[in-house]
Amino acid sequence: MTAPVSRSHALMSSAAMPASQTPMGVNPTATAPETTLLTPDWRPFAEAILAAVEGCGWAGWRVSAPAKPGAAPATPDQDAARTTAQASKSGSAEPAGANAATVPDADADDTLSVDDLLDQIEAAAADLGPLLPPCPPTAKEPATLWRPKAGTLLSAVRIAATFGNAEALAAAFGERGAVTLLATGSATLDYAVKKTLEQIVAEPALWPDVAHTPELLYALDAVRTGSPERHRPLGGLTDKAGEALEKGRALVLVTAVAGTAPREVRALHPRVCVLAPLDRTMLSVLLDMVYPGQRADSALAALPVSARVSRLDPDRATLALRAANPEAAVRAITEALCPPPSEGAGWAEFPLPKSVRDPLEAMIRDLRDWQEGQIGWRDVARGPLLVGPPGSGKTQLARLIGQEAGIAVVAGSVAKWSSESSRSGDMIRAMRAAFATAAEQAPALLFLDEVDAFGDRARPRDHNSAYTDYIVTALIDLLDGYEGHEGVIVMAATNHPEKLDRAIVRRGRFDRILTLPHPDFTLLPKAIRWQLGADLPDADLSAASQAALGMSGADIAAAVRSARGAARRDRRDLTLDDLAAAITEARPPLHPELRRIVAAHEAGHAIVGAATGRARVSTVALASDGGFTAASLADHAEDRPLVEAHLAINLAGRAAEQLIFGRITTGAGGAPESDLAKATRLATALESSWGLGESLIWLGPVDGGESHLRNDPGLRARVETHLRNAEARATRILTANRKLLAEMSATLEATGVLSGPALAALLDRVVLEPAASRAPEGVMPESHNPVLTARQSVLGGKSFGQGRDTGHAGGHDQMPDISDPDLAEDGTR
Repeated sequence: MTAPVSRSHALMSSAAMPASQTPMGVNPTATAPETTLLTPDWRPFAEAILAAVEGCGWAGWRVSAPAKPGAAPATPDQDAARTTAQASKSGSAEPAGANAATVPDADADDTLSVDDLLDQIEAAAADLGPLLPPCPPTAKEPATLWRPKAGTLLSAVRIAATFGNAEALAAAFGERGAVTLLATGSATLDYAVKKTLEQIVAEPALWPDVAHTPELLYALDAVRTGSPERHRPLGGLTDKAGEALEKGRALVLVTAVAGTAPREVRALHPRVCVLAPLDRTMLSVLLDMVYPGQRADSALAALPVSARVSRLDPDRATLALRAANPEAAVRAITEALCPPPSEGAGWAEFPLPKSVRDPLEAMIRDLRDWQEGQIGWRDVARGPLLVGPPGSGKTQLARLIGQEAGIAVVAGSVAKWSSESSRSGDMIRAMRAAFATAAEQAPALLFLDEVDAFGDRARPRDHNSAYTDYIVTALIDLLDGYEGHEGVIVMAATNHPEKLDRAIVRRGRFDRILTLPHPDFTLLPKAIRWQLGADLPDADLSAASQAALGMSGADIAAAVRSARGAARRDRRDLTLDDLAAAITEARPPLHPELRRIVAAHEAGHAIVGAATGRARVSTVALASDGGFTAASLADHAEDRPLVEAHLAINLAGRAAEQLIFGRITTGAGGAPESDLAKATRLATALESSWGLGESLIWLGPVDGGESHLRNDPGLRARVETHLRNAEARATRILTANRKLLAEMSATLEATGVLSGPALAALLDRVVLEPAASRAPEGVMPESHNPVLTARQSVLGGKSFGQGRDTGHAGGHDQMPDISDPDLAEDGTR
């Protein structure tokens, strides 16, 4: 049953607390009117819980109670008189000035102090006069107050609000054989909740005799790490948890979020009990406990309606409750829960291709509609996997989504989680804490940066394989357990999708894969404007954009910083010339001869792409380190003719160089993403992975398949034949379009970029291949070979090394080069 307790038992006595005391302090002389707080039915239970934990070191501490404000300092005589009077009231000493003393009743207390014995001796010999000098008065022990921690207060009010009274709590947790998973909603509150429950169970006034005493464990502590018997239903449990199950004892397992509990715990099919999230009623009671008699409810009225009270975790509560009065505490809570809006450009101004912006805007709309109660959580779009090169803005994009949708953002990564310990168990605890924090801050976006760092369990075995297996399995377990957790979107980012474990990116975990490339010619003005902010508001950025072709968002930001630095050194405002100089310094122009070669190379890619019917070219451009040709790849069934067309496109740059200049440069090869490297991988996959060549033998996945070429002369010969045939095909197409090739090369050399109507007019003049050689007309079923397909792919590029013998072509290929049969052409799964 619920034991009634007084305010002095549950918290600090308001009569003993001064106004000068700041942490959780109250003014004993305050004349505030009586509070009009609507007392909920569960408040007595909360006070009883605080009474049960009072004095526990983990729950709080005792502090000295200072003298009342305004009282004059006591003289030594007054101190002695006060001490004697108090001792007389307690029966430990006589009132001062008494002629005769009464011997204390021995039955009242069997234990006598030395002072009591001396007093009895003196009283017995009163007629003989004082035999001993009077004992000096002992100093009074200073009064103390018990101050609970913020986590203790939050645990008490949330437990009380969830169950209402002790009987209901005992019924929920004290049933024989019951297994309960208690979700606190906050990783920082797990400890306080577990310790509070232990005190409640140990308190006879709160835990009835008829209820069974449960075994209280953290969910993580119920699982044995690395157990060889984890295949058994109970083989993964610790001895304590297993023994509780075998004996039929009630078992309560504490976790932050039910979905993040270990799989072995979820396999027990426990009853899930979720602590009620903190709301305004609970916060009002909590503040009134901390500041009794100071109209905490009136102070709470100043908290904005938009404040998400459930996000007040123990750390934020601790900082807020240090205030001297409830008004200051509410101001601190407001600052913690309602940060000022970010200044400057936001989501709408951030440069994004339409293929990325549209699905993300749909997700933001869903989040808003869910928060307004218009749709259920199951209808909210799930978070995507962002794929892009370094500096493309993936991390910044997560922050902008949170800002636009009005939700919190919790970021985590392998580097962050493993920074304090390299042990896998510690890292997994950190992972679970991040997932729990996102749940606590809900609605929230949980952003997993550099998710490829988890590794791939399918890679060749090495000394790190066991570690990789363990943490990848743990991540998948968390993602699956988190599925459907209301209020939390999980989004991830990677620079290297080919390094991802396939199970991480399957449908249901990340439903969409969005490719975030460096800004192209159409987005570069917006990208530069984003970095400039309010500077140069009316400037024409087209020339700067052309010079910045190939730069990442991070590169542009560095150039803008450099330009501003130059202006500051000259004590003047930023000019467009400063920006142009900074971009030129970062991206020096191509040598004229190299520029001519690159222009022909890129024009060759564009013409062959159009002639085969395989690609819809959108931009052909030159950059300081080469050039690129961006295009959308047509939706066709991936058969051998389509693969061969793609091979011809990859080798069209080499063919154009040979046709115009009579020689071939190193620009088509060198780097792993060069034209020649991509064509080699494609031809190898045709023969060794896809069964489209002379042999039906599968030699392995596409990724890394070219390693077979070193030890298989027959395979090497067949791949060489495919490459030779593809280059010859590209040469035939370019020979038929030689006049157009020369004109497009000259135009590109002069302008630096071809796009829009100007490019379309040139490509309309392309002489197409015979129908039997081109890809079929119309839209065919979705493509599934990621080496072939990706929207807005760079068909070919050139990045000649300045001052080096070798360079690379292929440029910034945005194709998600991972071998996954569920990957469609638009990057979705």
